[in-house]
Amino acid sequence: MLSSIVRALPRLNISGSYLTVQSARTFFTPAHFGIDSFKNYASNIERDQGKNASSLKVTIEEAVSKPDGKIFTEDLKTLLYLSKSDSDLDLLVNAIRKYQKQESTAIFGFNFETPLIRLLYSLNKTDRALALFLDENDSVLKRFYTAGTILMNKLLEEKRYEDSIKVVNKMINKFKQDKKSDPNSRLRTMDITNLATEALLGINNADALSHAKKMLIDFKELNLEIHDNAYIKLILLAHNQNQIDFAYELTSLIKNKNQNIINNLKFLSLIRLDRIDDAIQIAEDTNKIVLERGIENRLFFKETLAVLVDLAGKLEGEKKDRVQDLVTTIKQEKKLIDLSLNDYALRLREDRKQNQQNQQRQQGQPMDRQRQQNQRDQQRQQGQQSRQRQNRTQREENSRED
Repeated sequence: MLSSIVRALPRLNISGSYLTVQSARTFFTPAHFGIDSFKNYASNIERDQGKNASSLKVTIEEAVSKPDGKIFTEDLKTLLYLSKSDSDLDLLVNAIRKYQKQESTAIFGFNFETPLIRLLYSLNKTDRALALFLDENDSVLKRFYTAGTILMNKLLEEKRYEDSIKVVNKMINKFKQDKKSDPNSRLRTMDITNLATEALLGINNADALSHAKKMLIDFKELNLEIHDNAYIKLILLAHNQNQIDFAYELTSLIKNKNQNIINNLKFLSLIRLDRIDDAIQIAEDTNKIVLERGIENRLFFKETLAVLVDLAGKLEGEKKDRVQDLVTTIKQEKKLIDLSLNDYALRLREDRKQNQQNQQRQQGQPMDRQRQQNQRDQQRQQGQQSRQRQNRTQREENSRED
């Protein structure tokens, strides 16, 4: 009986009506990686020093061509911000190569790798950035962890999932080498795991899931922190490849999400595992959750409701009544989350808090004075941090260390 019910329930296929990747991926905006700040600073350089661009390029061309020519740090910085054409980029890359070989670079060396990738990102020169990154014989990108992460984001914007995996594979292999020489080496970012799993979800086939399992082992061996949203994307991928046992196991690794999020993921897996009773119980438990004050008590994803509706039409007796009660409560008490699971996994990171506040204002929800004060304090702190980040970017002192 239960097996026949499960076979008749909707499958969570990415090409079906329940999970979809048709919406634009937006988990990381360009601003998250300093692209907007880079463009703003480049505009300032263009305004202040653009009139001297031609003479600067001639000076650097001569320095590159002469064996004893000297590339100065400030000149190279200015050239980077003024570069636009392919010929500008040729000169810039050759100048960086020579700069890196200068004896004084050990003292005055500036990290041109990350600004270079930001430049290519802003100019939409993705192929050139990828070629530089993957070229094993080119030393332009010596320190490339931050540069690689930025490049992955650009590739994902362009839905170049396979190329994005090439980039993360090179980063993982390089980090393995670094760990051998320095076991205390660490990568202090979860961006890599988020971007890598997004690429795998975009590829969405059996090979992608196999690669995901290997990558999880690498992440753990290298002590890379894995973001909860990365696990969610892998759960969706496992569902799409009908490896439900693996999807269900992954739910136990999510640590920092509200319990209702975890319960939704468990519910969808339990249904596919023919564990109808357990699934109904966890849905009922989810229905009892009360989120923090000031936030609407939206508890269920669209996919969960769709499965519950189908389930109610196929069950009989007391179980049917329980499921039907859940469906009615979710609809009448507005407990439906206004996102699909896929959109939740890829939603815009930077704007989460602001979007929540805007939604509350639009809905006229009251907030107590302490909560309002906390939000004002948070906004002031975020404003200070934003100004500090902008200043660091303008000096091109990267906020992320390789």
